Amino acid sequence: MNFNGLAYAPSEDITAMYQFNSYRLTYRYAIVRSRRFRLGVGLTAKIRDADVRLISDTQDTHFSNLGFVTLLNIFSIYRLSDRWRMMLEADALAGAGPGRAEDVFLGLGYEFGPKFGLRAGYRVVEGGADVDSVYNFTWINYGSIGATFRF
Repeated sequence: MNFNGLAYAPSEDITAMYQFNSYRLTYRYAIVRSRRFRLGVGLTAKIRDADVRLISDTQDTHFSNLGFVTLLNIFSIYRLSDRWRMMLEADALAGAGPGRAEDVFLGLGYEFGPKFGLRAGYRVVEGGADVDSVYNFTWINYGSIGATFRF
């Protein structure tokens, strides 16, 4: 196997580490805003910071990559009652180009009052790139919990 200019023997024990950081700033416009339902669309500016590292008994190398991606954003929330909410939020962009990114959250929220709430749900993150310098795609599924504080 070859990685980052180094050759690794097929029988060689290798430890692989993968780190992916994502920093985002979203601008969203509410196109529907009623008492029970809200729908917004916008753009997310994402900076992704990735590092892949392979370590064996004889070699240690890593490949770092920092890049900027613009994603489409959609957010919807439906009030099931005065305290319960159902929500969907997604940042995504895929096309005929060399890569794609999707980050989708679907969950329920509970408002304890006007300033504090909790939410829990399912989240899927998928995407990657197929370019000359790297081929990397990831698909992660997990449960997610969060808190909201309003000032």
